Amino acid sequence: MIATTRKPLSALELSKKYEIPISTAYRRIEELTQSQLLVAVKPSRTKKGKWFELYRCLVTRIVISSENGTLLIGIANQKSI
Repeated sequence: MIATTRKPLSALELSKKYEIPISTAYRRIEELTQSQLLVAVKPSRTKKGKWFELYRCLVTRIVISSENGTLLIGIANQKSI
């Protein structure tokens, strides 16, 4: 997901960057989009006419704190601001 903070990337680009199978990349993308942490921003076409999406990170801030020995993690995304 961090790779998509600066510019949108395709599932294939993410698969290559993190050296994971494309099927795993699509599963993780699905999980992150359902959690509203990642969003498809631009449908595009390959030279052969196949459609694909570019994905962008929605996370704007992560806050980590400790309270009475309990670790608290907060995530802000563009939809929650």
